[in-house]
Amino acid sequence: MDDDDDWLISSLERYEQLFMYDLSTPVHLMYLASDKGVWVYGQTLANKRELSLLTLPTKITNKEITGGRDFKISAGAVIPFSINCIQEMSNQQAVLCNADKRSLHWWREDERSPDLLVEIASSIVPPLPHHKECETARSQCITHIDYWKSESNDQHLLLGSNSPPDDGHVQIYDVVSHSVSWETVLDKTKLHDALYFGSPHQIVLCSGNYGEILVVDTREPFSATPTRCSMDAETHDDYALSCTSNIIGTLSDAGSLRLYDSRSYEKPFYCCTMPTTFHSSQYLTLTISPYNDRLLGLHPGIIIYDTTSMPPKAIFTHDGHEKEGAESVKVHGHIWHQSIPRLLISAGSDGGLHMWQYNE
Repeated sequence: MDDDDDWLISSLERYEQLFMYDLSTPVHLMYLASDKGVWVYGQTLANKRELSLLTLPTKITNKEITGGRDFKISAGAVIPFSINCIQEMSNQQAVLCNADKRSLHWWREDERSPDLLVEIASSIVPPLPHHKECETARSQCITHIDYWKSESNDQHLLLGSNSPPDDGHVQIYDVVSHSVSWETVLDKTKLHDALYFGSPHQIVLCSGNYGEILVVDTREPFSATPTRCSMDAETHDDYALSCTSNIIGTLSDAGSLRLYDSRSYEKPFYCCTMPTTFHSSQYLTLTISPYNDRLLGLHPGIIIYDTTSMPPKAIFTHDGHEKEGAESVKVHGHIWHQSIPRLLISAGSDGGLHMWQYNE
């Protein structure tokens, strides 16, 4: 019995559910579409760029005993540009951030041909006034995005970018008026990530060589000075940011993990160096479980850690991407399902898309 056979047999005990699907292109980006689908973007070495909307296996999403075990491509399209990020909005629309210029593009299923995705709108996002000299630079393109929809149906996009020499830009874009409603600059401070935090007026940022946590009230005037909260003890090149209503977490490319109580930012309540290395800061990822904010998901592979102990305890490792393909297969992303506990979706550089629920 070889190693692959051993892994398949052990998976029967380790996984409550395990679904594997092969796409034609390596998966570079994905975003959960409601609770029953996922947006996927892939690009080949020949620069063929594909955007797909997939439905999740109904055996688990609908709890059907005889339900399907495969992802199904609901709609797809070959798109004419590379993208940095995807964000789903309402009505199964996705907004894409162009990787070659400072623009946003809205895509959705074609009403006449539901198996096709079509672009329904696009918009150029202006750079901040005193950085217009960089507006043609690729480094000015939007690299971070988040979405907020209020009860009154106001819709806003939180946009983040950087320009030489590492000046972070943060803007709030009004979807209805297609205009920037708020913006600020982090002078000589690189922006690593930006997220809405608890309300449409409060955002949390991770920036700088020390991974500072910054909380910004967007009701303040333009270019307001953010509240600088806490930072790492050592400098690192890149950081990932994740947050829930209770916890803010940062992870550096050297494995420095810091968790903050969302009500207090003076210092982290949990700080350690994770016992793992990261193959590329491009895919540096930290995710917090929506059901238990002391459970974290990290690359490589996907390792689930319990941070109720010190040091954190690795409770599960999904190594299916490496076992299914060659050892050179890298994990390009993972996301937690928002309504099914212990269920994650992960993507590999070989086009492998997995949905798996680990046993407690």
